[in-house]
Order: sequence, then structure tokens, then C-alpha cells
Amino acid sequence: MPPELKGLLKNSVKMKNMPKFGDVEMDIRTDGGYIVVAPSFVKADDKAGAGHYTWERELVAFDKLLSPPQWVIDALVKAASKKNTPTESVPNRRGDNVGSGGDDAALIARARKYLAKMPESISGQGGHNCLLSAATALLHGFGLDADVAKRLLIDDFNPRCQPPWSEREIDHKIDEALKTEHPNERGHLTRKNNGQQQPRRSGNKNKADTKRRHTITLASEILIKPISWLWKHRFIDSKFSIISGEGGKGKSTFLCYMAATISTGRNWIDKASCQQGGVVYLHGEDDVDSVLVPRLKVAGADLRKIAIHRQSEVFEEGQWNEDDDVTVRDVKKIEEIIRDSEQKIGMPVKLLVLDPFSEFLGDTKENNNKEMRNATRRLRSYAEKKGIAIIGIEHHNKNSSSGSAQHRVTGSLAKTSMSRSAWGIYDDPENEGWLLLASSKKNHKGAMAIRFRFVDSDIPDIAKIKFDEVGVNMTANEIELATQWKQAEAIRSREQKPSKLEQSKDFLLNILKDGSKPAGSESDSEPGTIFYMAKQEGHAWGTILRAKKDMNIQHETHFGKSFWILPHSPDSTCANDSTDNPLAQVGFVETDGF
Repeated sequence: MPPELKGLLKNSVKMKNMPKFGDVEMDIRTDGGYIVVAPSFVKADDKAGAGHYTWERELVAFDKLLSPPQWVIDALVKAASKKNTPTESVPNRRGDNVGSGGDDAALIARARKYLAKMPESISGQGGHNCLLSAATALLHGFGLDADVAKRLLIDDFNPRCQPPWSEREIDHKIDEALKTEHPNERGHLTRKNNGQQQPRRSGNKNKADTKRRHTITLASEILIKPISWLWKHRFIDSKFSIISGEGGKGKSTFLCYMAATISTGRNWIDKASCQQGGVVYLHGEDDVDSVLVPRLKVAGADLRKIAIHRQSEVFEEGQWNEDDDVTVRDVKKIEEIIRDSEQKIGMPVKLLVLDPFSEFLGDTKENNNKEMRNATRRLRSYAEKKGIAIIGIEHHNKNSSSGSAQHRVTGSLAKTSMSRSAWGIYDDPENEGWLLLASSKKNHKGAMAIRFRFVDSDIPDIAKIKFDEVGVNMTANEIELATQWKQAEAIRSREQKPSKLEQSKDFLLNILKDGSKPAGSESDSEPGTIFYMAKQEGHAWGTILRAKKDMNIQHETHFGKSFWILPHSPDSTCANDSTDNPLAQVGFVETDGF
């Protein structure tokens, strides 16, 4: 700072950082202030969620700063004196009764201790309210200057937040805290219990807390954002989706096709464009070296753009080391995996695959809707901020009679409810050997189902996908209903078809209705015998014998041969004088008692 301005500070004239000062829009930066000028740039600091400024190349240090023109000094003195006049309408400084001079360092230290005890800000769990409470405590409770409060929020509070806030978001909360009316007087945290008052936790009920808890935004103030697609009308960037199906229906193989398309940036099968990016697999099922990577290779993937994280891949002292395992609650660990993957891949990650999804739920109860939503809330929030699509693979349950494709996913309905889109893989009910990827849920304009089947590839025992380039206008629910109808028809057909025994009875009744016939046997299977005719029509001889017993068919022996005769009854159609009757042909006449 030029000596002329330092002299002003000795006279208790407080200089502040003032952007666009005066009519010439000149930026004023005093102690603690900085501005980016060429050739400098902002170097990101992921841990603090902010950044610091550095020179692009080493510069020769200035011996002294140039003196500002007198008109600038006069204008600054006038502006600074006006801004430092204590009034109730300027809540941007500490009150006169808070402390000054040498007390500043001690006050900031106490504010830091208080800030460390405040609950961290977690996205989806009242994170905005936590940040607002922290800003309010520093600005109003301790009466700190806005610039000091901002620095404390960035350095001390932001590293504990999940995810960290941007500098712009912190500025917004500081402005909101300054505009909010408070029941307590300014600097009250510096006096109560010698500054050791404990911060309120979110569970405490207080009228002041309730007043600050809600932020209302008019719909007219919200900027409408267009949907960013991973695959147009199918999967959205930064959202969670599900692909489900029965075992062996190709869920993982289809995800390998998607990963291959993203890694190369080629168009999707329906001609929709695809932005190239990296893919991260959180993998917990198939063998990576013998199944996953070969599937990716035959799908045409750029293997350099796909990173794979395996669960429990270290075997130590007779058991798997699960320290490296990941669950959907471990957002920080997933962030590290994606960050490290992006460094290896050399480009931003566009897709995170959870295969299978249930492998990464940890101890979360899959059948509990509330637990499922809470377990995945932070991960879904991170995906939105990062702009990464998440796709989980799930199995179908056996409840095929529910009539709703969403109920086919194992576990609770929350899996599909919290998904922006859900797709299922089914047998094509109209084309045997083909499969369909169809939508079971969509919160946007949907697309037609995709028909595909598996064919052999250049790698033994590894199948690749062959697509039918014509879309199918069917939803998952319609496919479920068509499959159920087809199964019901098959059952009805089986029920209506006579049993083997009933067919044998009909056969005997037909050949014996006009008279007796020689039975025959395996050693006597001449044409005209029952054994010969039964064999010709595909009836098993054992079934014929059971039918004979059930029908009470009689047999008589003549000239060493057995003849079968229908039992006599009023409805009997036996014709004793028939020329087709063997007994009549040999000169015998059947009579009662013969």
C-alpha cells in the first residue's frame, strides 16, 4: 500500500476494498485485497473449494509502489470517512462495543473455535441453512467485517462441507446474512458466557432459526436450463438412471456398448450424437480380465478412456481387505476415484457405472424407501454438480404378474422412483432370440425401444451386440403384458390338449367301436393288430395298456391269439356280424356267454 494511504490508517480512517470506486470505475485493493492482472492467473485449490493467485512467470519485485494522484487520495479519504461513520444501517462491520485494535486477533481466534463446532454443510441435508448460519454467526454474532468473515468461511468452514461451496455461493450467503434481521444485538456472541456460547444444532427449535431456515425464490427469478443429454431421450447428464433385467439378458454387455460409445465419441445406434468422455466402472461382479475388458474390446471401446475400480481386490492373511471398498455413502472416496481417473484418462468423466448397484449399497436396507433415498442423496447431488451421469445395473425379481415394469426391480420402489430414467431388458415377445431395451420410467420425452441380439465375436466365448436398426414402439409395461399374455396362452394350450392317456383312450375307442381287434405284441406286430396301429400313431404300449384297464376293455383268446373287445353296454357299438370282425371271419359268432 502506498505510504500516503497508510498514513490514513494511522489516523483511524479504515480503508476498505472498493470495486468500481468513483465515476472512473477504479478498483481499490487495500490490505487483504487482491485482483487478477496480467500476467497472473487463479490456481484452483480443490481442498479449500476456492483458489489463490499466482504469476505466470517470475517478475522483478517492485522497490516501491507508485504514489497515487492527489485527487485519488482526496476521494478515498472522503469515501472512507463516510463509510466508517457508525450507523445502524451499515451491518457490514463490528459494533463499537465489540472490541477494536489489539482485540481483533483474539476475536478472530474465538470466531474460528466457534465455527469449528458448527455442523458442516452437507448437500441435500440442509446445507444452505448451515452455510447461512455460519455466515450469520461471524457477521452478526461476532460482528466481523464481511471480508474477514468470507476468508474464515473459505479457510475454516468450507473444507468440511460436502461438497465445498464456490466463492460465488459464499458471497451470496454473506449478502443474505447481512440483509436478514436478527433478534439479538450485534456482537452478542462476544459477550455471552465470555464468547463461549455453543452454536445451535439443527435439532434445536428457535424462532430466529426458523426465520432464517427458509429461502424463498420466485419461479420467475429462476433461469430455465435446457436438458443436457448423455444419450438423447434416453439418459441424462448429471442424473441417476437404472438398467435392469433378468440374469443372462445382457445388462452388463449393453453397458459395455455404452461405455465404448462414450470413450470414442461416435454416434449412438439411433444416430444420436455422443460427446466423448471418460468412463469409470465401480465393478463388483464379473471378472475384469476375462469378462469385462474383453467385452469392452469387442464393443470397440478406447480402453485408455475407461477406468475400473474393483471391490476388495487385495487378499491378505486369508481374507479380503475391504478397506478400499466403496458404498454410495462414500462420496468423498468416489470423488477421489473420479479425480484420479480423470488424471489418468486425460479428460472429464462423463459416466459412472455401478455394476451391480446393490453391491455398493453397504448396509443400506434395499427394501426401505427412506433409507435408499437418504443413502444416495449426496451421491446424486455430487453428480449434478460434477455433471456426471450415473447408471446402476439391477436384477429383476420374480414378480412378473405385477403389471408394472417399475416393480420388477429388486429391492424397494425407491430405486426406480429416485431415477431420472429407468430401462429394462426383456425377451422380444414377437421375435425369438432377440432382446429389447425398453423404457420402464421416463421423466422426459421418451425414445423407442431398441432391439438387439448377441453374436459371436473374434474373442472366444465373448459375445458382442448386433442391433436391429429399426426401433420398436413398445414400452417396458407393454412388453411385460405381451409376455404375460404369451405365457398364459401356452398354459391354456397345455391345459386344453388331451393327455397321453386320454389320447390312447380315444385311439382304442375309435378302432374297437366296430368290433374286436387282435391285440398283437412286440413279437406279433403284424398289420391290423392293435400293437401295430398304436405304434404307427405314436402311442406308447404301456399307455395303451393303462387305457385298456381304465376302459375295462375285455380280451378273449381264439386260436392262440388275444382279441380286445369293448365292454358290453347299452351304448356299445360292437357289431357282431361285421365283416371287419375277425371272429366273424373265422366262423365264430359272438353271443352272450360265449
